[in-house]
Amino acid sequence: MGDLTMEAIAGRLGVSERTLGKRLTKLRAKLGVTSLYGLGRTWQELRDGADDRAEAAASDR
Repeated sequence: MGDLTMEAIAGRLGVSERTLGKRLTKLRAKLGVTSLYGLGRTWQELRDGADDRAEAAASDR
């Protein structure tokens, strides 16, 4: 997807930039990160962990 502006991301999600900003602020607080970069890294780690758990469950069958 590459680098997108907040405007482009909000447009793809069908929300205003202000709404997107508020949601990202809440997510950063909930996950204990201070930047969008940190939010992205945390999301990636959570996603990778879910992928690992799914692979392990599939191999147990």
